[in-house]
Amino acid sequence: MKLQPKIVLILSAVVLTYATTDSLVQRKTLKRIFETTESSFAQKNTVRVKEALEEQLELVDVLCGAWGELPVVREALSPAGANEPALREHLLDLDARSVDAMCVADADGTVEWGAAFRRGALGEAPTSLDGIWPAAGEALPAKLTTGNRPEELARGILAPIRGYLSTPHGVMLVSSRPVRDARGATVGKLVLGRLLAGPLLEELQARTETEDIEAAFLHDVNASERLLEFADRWDGEPLIEAQSEDRLSVFHLVESRLEDEPLVFGATVDREISRAGAAAMRYSLVSTIAAGLLVLFVLLGVLKRIVLVPIQKLTNNALVLGQDETARVDFDTSRGDEVGTLSAEFDSMMRKLAKSRQALVETAREAGMSEIATGILHNVGNVLNSVNVSATMLDQKARAIAVGDLEALHGIIKEHADDLAGFLQTDPRGQHLEPFLGAVTDQIRASQAGLTEELGALTKGIEHIRTLVASQQDYVRNEDVIEPVELGEQLDRACEISGTAGGEHVAPVTVVREYADLPEARTARHKLLEILVNLIQNARQAMNTSEVTERVLTLRTRAVGDDRVQLEIADTGCGIDEAHLVEVFNYGFTTKQDGHGFGLHAAANAATEIGGSLHAASDGPGRGATFTVEIPLSLTPAAVTAAAEASSPPDSIR
Repeated sequence: MKLQPKIVLILSAVVLTYATTDSLVQRKTLKRIFETTESSFAQKNTVRVKEALEEQLELVDVLCGAWGELPVVREALSPAGANEPALREHLLDLDARSVDAMCVADADGTVEWGAAFRRGALGEAPTSLDGIWPAAGEALPAKLTTGNRPEELARGILAPIRGYLSTPHGVMLVSSRPVRDARGATVGKLVLGRLLAGPLLEELQARTETEDIEAAFLHDVNASERLLEFADRWDGEPLIEAQSEDRLSVFHLVESRLEDEPLVFGATVDREISRAGAAAMRYSLVSTIAAGLLVLFVLLGVLKRIVLVPIQKLTNNALVLGQDETARVDFDTSRGDEVGTLSAEFDSMMRKLAKSRQALVETAREAGMSEIATGILHNVGNVLNSVNVSATMLDQKARAIAVGDLEALHGIIKEHADDLAGFLQTDPRGQHLEPFLGAVTDQIRASQAGLTEELGALTKGIEHIRTLVASQQDYVRNEDVIEPVELGEQLDRACEISGTAGGEHVAPVTVVREYADLPEARTARHKLLEILVNLIQNARQAMNTSEVTERVLTLRTRAVGDDRVQLEIADTGCGIDEAHLVEVFNYGFTTKQDGHGFGLHAAANAATEIGGSLHAASDGPGRGATFTVEIPLSLTPAAVTAAAEASSPPDSIR
């Protein structure tokens, strides 16, 4: 992946990671803050509902005190009895909408008159409610007269009482006050009430910004399901729980004062704070992502201008130099930042590299010339040993020719030249002249045959030396003469050359030939001979130690597939350590005290040049070694050129 998309991916990942992390942190912190604030707000609203109820209860109580002084109420407790139409009219008066029920009882607590109405909207007729008060002539509940203190009623005490009363029509805010005559004596009691329903609930909801206000006494079986559920879970504290994503349900308790159990009321609060908080968090997330993308594009533009474009230019220059190291490219060295410094260093490095390359070319040229010379000397040295032996044999055989016998015979014939026939017939020496002459002739003929043989070997050696020198010259031109070669003959010739190379210092070996019936191979004959001479020479030297008791040299040929053959040279010599099998073909590596480490390296290169390969195998020190040359049956000049150009050191296998 290129640098620019990689930077885009990394920066995008950073922005998304930051936005996601920030969103999660906000959800865990701000959301909790919003929810806490919302719960506090909801609780405050319920407190306001509670306070509003108390205000309404106080209002009913104030009205009860004021109405207790009204003439119509006092008249209801006179001997004449209650003026029911007047009381009903006063109760239903428009200015008295804060009261839904009224009851008048005498000093003993007996109901004189009572009524209750459910008011509707303006213009609608009120509905009479039954069961709120006891019937006329019945006793008013003690909790409305003395607050459940009968002894006070016996003493004629009617205390002011207010609270929340349970009725068949729901919870009612109630206030009761004693009624006194003009002299201040207590003559009865007035009870006023207002049902917690209808207009009162609407008023409370408007004042406290709540909805669905409802109330019931704790454990009231007639209460709504949600109030009953709260009653089952009540632990003495207000309860706030989420009803939905938009609503909170809040439950609170109020001391009833008139009933044994407290009053529980519930209300629904709009979750405006949570919605506002969620919207704020969404806006924050969107703004964070937008800001991150803006920073991403700005940063990417800056990076592209300051870093990416110069680096791309450096990369293109490097690619050009990688394809053609001699190409000339321009570097922007005018910048004063790190990229400019890098460009300047890169330009300086390329200049130094050009100088080093030129020096390397000169060094390689000298090394190539040295390697060619070393190859010539090494291979010519092997053949010169054979030539030297042949020359020595020629000298010895030339000295052994019977020249002295011929001179003695010539003297005898010259001495009896005047009577040569008589000498041959009568003189005993003349009678032995003919057998002597035949023996000298045979000796000269034998010497001539030996000289001819040695001269032939000498001629072949000199020809091989000439060919080796020519082959090194051809190597420079990457050209080789391809000709038919009989592989067995090449092995025999190499064995003959290496057999005389060491002279008297080489121990005799037993040569075993295992030649397969193979066709002639078309290859570079002298390069193949060079390889085989090196390998057989090394095999003989490996067996030329006192530790080796059995000296057997095995020469093999065999086919490998339809188009390749193998030539094996196996010996019973000192063997090769496993650690050295990989290194034997390296230039300069040798285990011989007087070795140069070039023979096997040159042989391996020559095998590669003729399209073949050279491998070494050994079972370890003292267990001999086997070298295998594998070549194609038919080699073309184009293949020789390609192999020479792509030649590399061979591998070795066990």
